Amino acid sequence: MALRNRDLGILVGVDDLPATRVALDWAARDAELRNVSLTLVHAISPTISTTWLDTPLPPGLARWQADHGRRLLDDALKTVAQACDRGGPAEVRTELLSSAAIPTLVDFSKEAELVTVGCHGSGRWFGRHPGSVAMGLIRHAHCPVAIIHDEDPLMPYPAQAPVLVGIDGSPASELSTAIAFDKASRRKVQLVALHAWSDADVSEAPGVDWPATQSMNQEITR
Repeated sequence: MALRNRDLGILVGVDDLPATRVALDWAARDAELRNVSLTLVHAISPTISTTWLDTPLPPGLARWQADHGRRLLDDALKTVAQACDRGGPAEVRTELLSSAAIPTLVDFSKEAELVTVGCHGSGRWFGRHPGSVAMGLIRHAHCPVAIIHDEDPLMPYPAQAPVLVGIDGSPASELSTAIAFDKASRRKVQLVALHAWSDADVSEAPGVDWPATQSMNQEITR
């Protein structure tokens, strides 16, 4: 992998799904704001060299995949240029690799400050949840992961939006809070900390000491 042993800055996984454009826009603005490098990576899943049921692979498939990947990266560079209005990231790099997306991005995350991908769940329900690449990064990446949703219409002034951080008092929550403070400080926007006692509505659950629970929640959010 050509980019090993280099400071990759903010890493973006590039594909041809709509959420990727929003992820590129977000990552480009963040890299510009922090004056760090932006690395765009497209991974081509390795072609199976053998045949299945004696059916040969389409001729020229590997070349088509490479040409398609280069077009995606060229379009990604245009999206980055359009997103930035103050000089852009410190440096923008692209890399086209023949390897599976998840292990490639996980490996590169060792030298990145942040890895960014679009939220690629499909359908009305699953579109609200991360796709397989995002979930793989959440579990295995060596740096913070930003999963960017494809909203329609897009927020008109995203740079002015507050930063929201969910907290629960855990070590991971402490790291999230530190990142959120940095994001809000750099953007000069409000920081909102949210603690939810439960994902489900248990307001009517018997045997819950609500005064004690409220006291604990207030302690966490201090």
